[in-house]
Amino acid sequence: MKKRLPALLLAALLLCGALSGCGAIDALEDRLDNPSTSVPYPENVSHSDALTQELYFYSSWRADTHYEDMSCYVDLDYFRSLGDELLSIASADPDQGDFDDAVFYFIDEYYYIRTALELADLKYYRNPSDAEALAALDEAYAANSEADVIFWDVMHQTALTDSYDFLAEYCGEAQAEIFAAYEPNAQADSTLYDRENALVNEYYSLYASPDADVEAMMEVFVELVNVRREIAAAEGYDSYADYAYYNTYSRDYLPEDVQAVWSAVKEYFVPLILENSETLNLNYGDILDSGLESSAEDTLAALGTIAHGLSPEAAEAYDYMVEYGLCDNEELPTKTGTSFTTTLYWYNEPFIFLAPTGDCYDYTSLIHEFGHFLNSYAIPSDMVFGSPDFEVCEMQSIGMQLMATHWYEELFGADTAHMLELETFYDIITNVIDGAMYDEFLQRTYAEENLTAERACEIYAELYEEYGYTPYEDSRYDWVYVPHNFDSPFYYISYCLATIPVLELYSELQSSPESAADTYMRLVATDPEIYYCSEVVADLSLPDPLFPSSYSSAADTIAEAIAQLS
Repeated sequence: MKKRLPALLLAALLLCGALSGCGAIDALEDRLDNPSTSVPYPENVSHSDALTQELYFYSSWRADTHYEDMSCYVDLDYFRSLGDELLSIASADPDQGDFDDAVFYFIDEYYYIRTALELADLKYYRNPSDAEALAALDEAYAANSEADVIFWDVMHQTALTDSYDFLAEYCGEAQAEIFAAYEPNAQADSTLYDRENALVNEYYSLYASPDADVEAMMEVFVELVNVRREIAAAEGYDSYADYAYYNTYSRDYLPEDVQAVWSAVKEYFVPLILENSETLNLNYGDILDSGLESSAEDTLAALGTIAHGLSPEAAEAYDYMVEYGLCDNEELPTKTGTSFTTTLYWYNEPFIFLAPTGDCYDYTSLIHEFGHFLNSYAIPSDMVFGSPDFEVCEMQSIGMQLMATHWYEELFGADTAHMLELETFYDIITNVIDGAMYDEFLQRTYAEENLTAERACEIYAELYEEYGYTPYEDSRYDWVYVPHNFDSPFYYISYCLATIPVLELYSELQSSPESAADTYMRLVATDPEIYYCSEVVADLSLPDPLFPSSYSSAADTIAEAIAQLS
């Protein structure tokens, strides 16, 4: 049973709190204490060189469909007919089997419609300037929005029939209560969400332009802030930060709770940047001069070595990804400058989208996203019955980056390996600093009455120096080139909070690679749709990122690593 409802389902957002706390922690303890309860790995496959031979994943059905062969054609009338059929059966004193079949087909079609949107999204990100791709995305988004309304209306009506007990048996008592309590008119005007989506698309079109209009992008940001403040007010929230923290990201902490994190980052991590900036900058220059190849083929092959060296199940996930074309890491000038991992729900297959830059970051970006892919392969995302804890998600991806350093010398030679490890720690430091900085930036801009583009730049310039960065010409505009500030506001704090616990993995990796691999695989096998970060770090004996003291020890770990690698 899932704990949190996803924000994509706007109609139910006000009610998602009813699910909090229903995930039993002893289920996680059982998974962590007995990781070998999954289906055995095929006997004919050998991974004798892997750090761990333990089995951590449960078997899962997948469509085994190549990405190039995927297509979805939405028929909302058919979806409505499935909803009507479900309501008819639910109202006719059915048995559990007939009811379950009707629910399954209805939800399955809902997954299908959502997958159509994901496929359109992936094509759009390959070329946001493509008018045909944008039109297809808009059409898919509109269909998905209408499907959301149909889905929640039907499930609500179903929950009010005498088949309520069957519904509770099918999806869990907590979820059935959510469906029963759903209020069709409780959500904000859908036109606000449509406007928000259009503005995000406008930003990406501007961003993808060879001569990106910074002024225009800033005006888009200001309008997004205004629209989102209206959304928050319509949904009954005092601020959009409150709305996003709770509704969008299902966090178990409040915006004001991370103010102590901002202070801890400034106290312990800003000195790291100031004291090591010369070393890290010189190291980056050395990497650029090293001639390190970073073609799509090179980065994918390197990831294969890492995955096969980590565990049999990581190898299985990698091989599946390659076989079915579930990674787009082609270098294209038209691609939008962002990377992410999504789930193609109807096929039950994760997918990595990468925007290569032709440097060492192509390796680290792919490795980072594979951490997400690995978790989605182990535990497919549940769009209907769950929303992930994003700190756990990022622990899984950043943890993958740290684990990957174990194979750097084998892949690149000792000198380049040291340079790449140093660059990894630069990434780690900036994860923490930027995560805190952008959260503070957004909390301040969204709280600003009558926000202007100029005022946003002023706030950013002030914070830029507070967080240890040296201003340069046009640095006050840097925030404009961070897509998260536009399409996923308040997400960035998750990078900060996720980094602190997994730094422990690096220390463990130096003394006992096998133990570190076991810890990581237990982490990546944890369902982020059930467990909060606070629960997971407690069970894995990792530092809690909401404790300011954790930042002091994390900074010490990084400082020691930089000293050894320099």
